[in-house]
Amino acid sequence: MEKTYSFFIDIDGTLKPRGRKDISEQVLRSLAYARSKGCKIFINTARSYANVPTSLKDLADIDGICCGCGTAIVSHGKPIYSRFIPEDQLNLLLDLFFKEEEMNGLCFEGYENMYLLGDFSVGGPKKYITSKDDFKTVFKGAAVQKFATPANAPFPSEALLTELRRIFDLYEYRYPPYYVEGVPKGYGKGHAIKLTEEILGLDHGLTVAIGDSLNDLSMLTYAPTSVAMGNSPDDIKKIATFVTETDENDGVADAIYKLLN
Repeated sequence: MEKTYSFFIDIDGTLKPRGRKDISEQVLRSLAYARSKGCKIFINTARSYANVPTSLKDLADIDGICCGCGTAIVSHGKPIYSRFIPEDQLNLLLDLFFKEEEMNGLCFEGYENMYLLGDFSVGGPKKYITSKDDFKTVFKGAAVQKFATPANAPFPSEALLTELRRIFDLYEYRYPPYYVEGVPKGYGKGHAIKLTEEILGLDHGLTVAIGDSLNDLSMLTYAPTSVAMGNSPDDIKKIATFVTETDENDGVADAIYKLLN
């Protein structure tokens, strides 16, 4: 009897190589093949919904997108769950970063917009922060899912990181690209899968997670079947059920065909 898995797949470094806009034809064919076998395909990304490229939102062979480490879940184009950062915490974040002596910017990733303090190279509709009071005034009611510092900029001070860890769950990337991202306490890609399973009635025993990076750790440990990309660091590979090919060699397709054949 064929197993109808629910696949939860990271984007960058997994579904497609980092820096590349398009998913390979081989990977696209594997997604279509999995769905033809009754499987479900979910993108599971740390990107907020506004920061997910339209080309991925419009993919024919996906059943949903878990974005912002589970702070929003969209199924067949309709939102089925959301958890946004409260306004008082947004105000605190701006206050803290405006006080940082070597402030290098901050990106607030939202459901509809990206709110930028400083110069960022990001996708999605952009709005620019000029005052620490902007979330009280011009952007009041903003639906913000997460925040991140610029890639490869100096880390925030240890004092600032300590304060941030008190309120948020942080992912601190201390290997290239260097940056910090924060989400509401308790949220992560593993929690995103759990929420999706509960809301859509999916069989946890048939859940497969595929990823390559630190913020994929929670989903790789939560899923009963976990797949690390060949380009993953060793600490990710060692906790996976098996290691597939690299992102450059269509590792997602390799994993899907191995599980379904």
